[in-house]
Amino acid sequence: MGGARNKILAAIGPVAVLALGAAPASAHSFGTRYDLPLPLELYLTGAGASVALSFIIMARFLKHRGETEEALRFDLLSLPWLGWLGGAVMLNAIRWLSVAVFGLLLAAGLFGNPDPFKNIAPTFVWVLWWVGMAFTSALVGNLWDLVNPWKILFAWTERVTGGFGPVLSYPPWLGRWPAVVLFLVFAWMELISGQAEHPPTLALLIVAYSAITWTGMALYGREVWLKNGETFSAVFGLLARFAPMVGECGRLEARLPAAGLLNKRPVPIPTVCFVLFCFC
Repeated sequence: MGGARNKILAAIGPVAVLALGAAPASAHSFGTRYDLPLPLELYLTGAGASVALSFIIMARFLKHRGETEEALRFDLLSLPWLGWLGGAVMLNAIRWLSVAVFGLLLAAGLFGNPDPFKNIAPTFVWVLWWVGMAFTSALVGNLWDLVNPWKILFAWTERVTGGFGPVLSYPPWLGRWPAVVLFLVFAWMELISGQAEHPPTLALLIVAYSAITWTGMALYGREVWLKNGETFSAVFGLLARFAPMVGECGRLEARLPAAGLLNKRPVPIPTVCFVLFCFC
């Protein structure tokens, strides 16, 4: 018995030493950790209510009444006090502001203070843009389609150069796999790498993603790449299907919440994988 006990202790001893000497790990944030002063019961109640509400929404909308829900739309721009929202002056002002912010973030990351607490880039990208745009897309509508700086700059370049067609035909089998791969890279950088909070690294990542996005647009066409390869258009477009508003063809229409999820066509495998990766 004594010999067996000694063998067991000799086997687990190194493991115990390694476990006690392990360094703490962190992910998905930068700065000091802060725990909200809320009891566990509130978190559990909120989580349970969210699941219950999702079943209510599915029971209400996932029926063979898609034509009825889609017909219940109203163009908000037809109202006299909201028509200015769809005017060229307003839309161009928003686009110019988006490009200006894009340039400011690049300049701040490349030439600003490398301390993430003293640089606007990490807080803006990970809090105001990533989290804020997600909530805006789901609760309001697909604002990203209007303010996407990569789309805006490429469209301006096409206008200045007189436009140029796609060099290659997009392979149908490729589908949304580019967006899936780029989202996995983005998630790894955010959650695992530990480098996403550093302004210079963040700026270089933006430059690299810009090069990939503009190359994809030049090769396959702007709209084709935005649909299949631009990760954030796919993410925010997916969330916008929950929204009570949709903008298209110079219209801003109010619709029933989550009516954008109604779709009679089968969903391709790349889109299924993209949805699973987004919400898992």
